[in-house]
Amino acid sequence: MSPNAHVLSVPFVPSAPLFANSGAATTFSRTALIFVEEARVLKAALKSTEFRIGRRLFVYFEKLDSSGAAASRGLARAAVVQRIDELKRAPGFDQISIHVFARAQPQYLFPESASNKDKRILTDAQLVSWWAKTLHIACKDAATYFAFVPGEDAMSVARRCGPVFKFGFGFGCGSTIATAPPSAEDDISEAVITSTSAASTPLRLEELVPRFPDDAKTKALSLLKLEKNASLMDLMTMLETTGECRGSIAGFFGVYFNETSDGTPPEHTTTADLSKDGTCYVQEFMDFERLLMKQNFSSSEKTIESSRILMEAMSNFKYMSYKSSPIQLPDCSMSPVALAASEGHNSTQQPSSYYPTSSVTANPALPSVNSLQGLIKKKKRVAEKSEVGLASEVASNTKKVKL
Repeated sequence: MSPNAHVLSVPFVPSAPLFANSGAATTFSRTALIFVEEARVLKAALKSTEFRIGRRLFVYFEKLDSSGAAASRGLARAAVVQRIDELKRAPGFDQISIHVFARAQPQYLFPESASNKDKRILTDAQLVSWWAKTLHIACKDAATYFAFVPGEDAMSVARRCGPVFKFGFGFGCGSTIATAPPSAEDDISEAVITSTSAASTPLRLEELVPRFPDDAKTKALSLLKLEKNASLMDLMTMLETTGECRGSIAGFFGVYFNETSDGTPPEHTTTADLSKDGTCYVQEFMDFERLLMKQNFSSSEKTIESSRILMEAMSNFKYMSYKSSPIQLPDCSMSPVALAASEGHNSTQQPSSYYPTSSVTANPALPSVNSLQGLIKKKKRVAEKSEVGLASEVASNTKKVKL
């Protein structure tokens, strides 16, 4: 029996600004859950939070998980590909960007699935490589790919993620602060980005970095607010030493499309539209998320029962958008990321760089987070590690995530 994708979503509704410099531009957001089911058993799920500013769409893949059900290999990747394909076909957007913060956790969307003995285990390093391969497969016609792994330089990131990825976050591609997204051949420095506003004045860091939910960059920004002249380099440094990125391997990805729409206005919903018969779309979505968190996916039997409960709830939605359709496993054979992996990451191609790379190298002496002044003003990468040292650190700091 072929797998099916079950997509749950709410309309765009007004939300807090994604950027500090949004000004009069209104930010709308929506959340979607994509489940992959096979033989009435839920096997993979993706949570996507999507922001619309004018005719630009910012997509943040907040959570991805598999239930551990048998024969689920490849279905988590299929969920990502399905969502990106659907968003690329959506009318009303001139520019679309996909963002991911990849860090290892035993479970995200399927409660108790960490205890399921059939759940596939990935190390944190494997998870970063998995996302790199998945994004390249799903975004083959993208204008530009970016990747940043705290503590690693451009060459190390290229070996881990594949030479198609430029080094950095990619902030400024297709946003209000850039006159146009850079092409794949561009090597745009931070100085260029900070001078592309209409007034040609330097941008503050919080005006450049989108504030996604449950994202380490958003948390690091709150610490850097004390520094008036904090730069993207300072954000990179902060991410090395704080939160989920310290002592483990984590990856930040940005994939930018430069598309031309048909002129159709993007859909949105006003606050007045949300209430129908005393129930709103958002409330129904939240109720379903609470139901999901009450389930148990620790064994095959419990996974089957929890799947039955959730799929029954999907069929009874009153307001929320819900659709189901067959889903195909993506073809991974032609991905350059996969080819690089099969060759032991021995690519000799010089990686492209979005930011200067000479000062972005692994630092063995991590300062205290509380010493913010010293961190920003004095710590600009004090030593480069050898590749042997980097490999040793990866091996000793490896965490596990289950997919």
